Amino acid sequence: MAALKGIFNYHPKCKRIGLTHLCFADDLLIFCKPSIDSISGVKAVLEVFYLMSRLKLNISKSDIFVAGLTVAHCNVISEGTGFKLGKLPVRYLGIPLVTNKLTERDCLSLIDKIRARLNLWENKHLSFAGRLQLVRVVLFSLANYWCRQVMLPRGVIKKVEHLCSRYFWKGDDLPAKGARVS
Repeated sequence: MAALKGIFNYHPKCKRIGLTHLCFADDLLIFCKPSIDSISGVKAVLEVFYLMSRLKLNISKSDIFVAGLTVAHCNVISEGTGFKLGKLPVRYLGIPLVTNKLTERDCLSLIDKIRARLNLWENKHLSFAGRLQLVRVVLFSLANYWCRQVMLPRGVIKKVEHLCSRYFWKGDDLPAKGARVS
């Protein structure tokens, strides 16, 4: 209603379908024209929402994402509204939200997260049974979480299997030469 009343302007790509926001669980994505006036209008609407619901916008947890604007224009909007500039691609619950097929570069955080978990346990000298349990329950569950949300590229799946295999056989991210089973 606020966009129809002119309190803020539609985002140029969303005007035709009348899209102003998307809600996911307890998160809210708001789309508007990239101008200080429109963003101030959005903040005014959120203030009215606060008066009705007692749910207040937390600026420190909020980001603004812009595309197609100069850096100077982005900085003016950020300073004028108090929002910090976010970086694309947007991540939601750890998964990158992209409009096209995921690339291996988009999934680097998954590989890094698995490596970080391996580094936590590499000095603990787990037995084969302990390493097998770790790989099956912890490491594959990270990859499975991503697989439930998006289709992972084949190269990422191979890299995850490669890291898990190396850890299982050697207890570290070392080449698994002489592995007893493929």
